[in-house]
Amino acid sequence: MEIQRIKYFTLIFIALLTSCCENSDMSSDRREYDHNLYYDTINEDSAILSSNLSFKTLLIDLGIKYPEVVYNQSVIESGHFKSNVFKRTKNCFGFHNGKNYLEFNSIKECCQFYKSWQDKYYKSGDYLVFLSDYGYAKDTNYVNLLKRM
Repeated sequence: MEIQRIKYFTLIFIALLTSCCENSDMSSDRREYDHNLYYDTINEDSAILSSNLSFKTLLIDLGIKYPEVVYNQSVIESGHFKSNVFKRTKNCFGFHNGKNYLEFNSIKECCQFYKSWQDKYYKSGDYLVFLSDYGYAKDTNYVNLLKRM
């Protein structure tokens, strides 16, 4: 339990340091980084992925509804955070614009995008039914995969 608390406070500390250094002019489609900010982001992402608890804590802190389901989505969509698309784009939810996967500067930025997407489209009811009705994934077995996790 103590290790989890240390990881949690480390994540918060890294997030606070990173937020102090962020350049608000950076858009997600530009990959221009200040050298130090780039490495801060890598460290923050490493902290988030260091445990399931850290990632789920981020989802909860951002106010994402159904964080367990959303975490499971990220595992499926990112290939357990090991796919080449995830490594290149930091897109842990498979968001795309029809042709290309959206690119993010950090995992946190991707989760913030998910939050805004969720706020825009999800209104109420069973979240798994919503994901299915929305057509979140082309795989007709997607919701069953989420249920089994």
